Amino acid sequence: MRRRPQWLGLVLGLAVGYGILTLLQVWIDNSRESILASARIGPRERLVELGSTVMLGSFRSAAVAFLWYQESILKERRAHAELDGVYQLIASVQPTDIDAYSFQVWNMAYNVQYDAANIVEAWKWVKRAVAFGEKGVKRNPNHPLLWQLCFQMGWVYSHRCAGVPGRRTDYFGQRVLKERGKHTLLVAADWYEQMWDAVLRLTPAQLERVRPNVHRLSMWAYAYASLAKVVEKQGNSADALAYREKAIAIHRLIADKFPDKYATHAQRVVAELNALIALHRADQTADEHHRRREFQEEIELRRGIAKTWSALMSRNPNMEEAQRGVDVAADKLEAAARSITDPELAATVAVQILMTRFHAAHPARRSAEATKALETALAPHDKQLAAISSKTELRKKLPLVQLVADGWTRVVANSPGNLERARRAEVPILRFDGLAQSLPERQRAPLVDQAAEQCRILITSSPIDSPMARRRVLAGALRRQEELANLLVTFRNHFKPPRPLMINFSELLRREDRTFESTVRLWAALLNRNSLYAKEAPVAEQKLRVLAEALEETAAAITAATGIQDTTFKAQVRHVWRTLYEYNPSNSGYLIKSRPAKEVPRPRQPHSH
Repeated sequence: MRRRPQWLGLVLGLAVGYGILTLLQVWIDNSRESILASARIGPRERLVELGSTVMLGSFRSAAVAFLWYQESILKERRAHAELDGVYQLIASVQPTDIDAYSFQVWNMAYNVQYDAANIVEAWKWVKRAVAFGEKGVKRNPNHPLLWQLCFQMGWVYSHRCAGVPGRRTDYFGQRVLKERGKHTLLVAADWYEQMWDAVLRLTPAQLERVRPNVHRLSMWAYAYASLAKVVEKQGNSADALAYREKAIAIHRLIADKFPDKYATHAQRVVAELNALIALHRADQTADEHHRRREFQEEIELRRGIAKTWSALMSRNPNMEEAQRGVDVAADKLEAAARSITDPELAATVAVQILMTRFHAAHPARRSAEATKALETALAPHDKQLAAISSKTELRKKLPLVQLVADGWTRVVANSPGNLERARRAEVPILRFDGLAQSLPERQRAPLVDQAAEQCRILITSSPIDSPMARRRVLAGALRRQEELANLLVTFRNHFKPPRPLMINFSELLRREDRTFESTVRLWAALLNRNSLYAKEAPVAEQKLRVLAEALEETAAAITAATGIQDTTFKAQVRHVWRTLYEYNPSNSGYLIKSRPAKEVPRPRQPHSH
């Protein structure tokens, strides 16, 4: 029997393979044509794409891989001019690859512009990124992933041109305003709206397959919310209200479309935006009362506004609107208070102004202006309390004594190292401490703890020589240590056989955590070799060692009873040893104990046969 030549099999294999590749390419081209059916591109772009298809045929994937390889090399060499040409070639060879467009928009607007020699050259790359993305949108109007590219375009305008702090961002925002005729956040909102429209055009099957990220979709609403902050800073309250209402409508729109994924988040954000809208409308009403000289109504309304802003500031100190709103509320309430003729109402409003200033000077904010305003607001109350010599009379004003001490503590905490402020703060802080010590037992305990914390901040935030404050810290630490020791005994008893003690374990954990934190803070305040009170440092060191050993014993009891390594106690123990090592670095034992223990691997069990 005659053998067939080997080359015949090879030829047949190549023919079959080429046929399969050709059919696959036809299918890809047909799919691409359906996506590009209504693409708004000119004949030149059509001709380039047709040429790439005819010339490359089934080898297009190899060409694409080569172009991406070239892109990575040119990017490393910072060859920006050549890079632009490679990007255009990739777009011509891969006109329907939305991921490629999205990536290159981000790459040019962030990475490449970052490497630009100057700010003008950087802006040119941002413009190239935007133009590249616009081309991708025009070429793929029906692509199921079009929403991703629209998101990336909006992100360039809302984040790279508005959200990143720095000189380049300011310049980019100015260029967008000049070239596009509107704020960069409004341009971003337009792109985010196109993103939403692209999602609405998806069929149910496409929606299930694509599954758009709802939090990316919500950037449409956040663009308007951010713009409200911008115009509000410029004094344009009317536009700020309109933009916030627009943001609320968009959040609700997304929640209606994706209730399972977005309804809860939308409810929270909408409530916050509604609160801001209500506050600004109330402020407008108060301004109207002021113009009409209806001072009683203005005072009542401004007191409510100040209280609400203070609550917002307490819950979210980093919230820009709350930081600005609480300042404005305090200023306007202070101005309105000048019209009060009733002494009792004047005193009440003065205390509320002080409380508002206290919240405005939140430590997370570290605002020098807010701290100065708080210090000024404290002055008349200092004078009033200094004139009272009777403890009986002071007890009647206990809330005010406490508020003034809290206020001065915040002033000191916000201006560490300021000896003058610390000396002024010492008097009201020790006044509150003395009053707390004189109260009956039931009232005394929480106030004494608070006074000890105030004294701790006083002596750790400033170089003030305050023996009384130091003694109060020592007394508070000892009392807290005793309380924590009792809690740890309860923990250990809970795990002792034969029968565990019936306790509310969750509440006990919370109590232990709070007590531990405050105890360590108080002892750590006394660990200072260079301090004027160095004699207390050895006591603090010894007590912290005892505390660490008690925590270790408790952790061992839990492990022995349950077989579980308690990571919470172990982390607390390491924290104490680290505090001790920072005080006494010559003690290598502290350093060793402050490090996480290496886990010993369990021996393998032999296989049973």
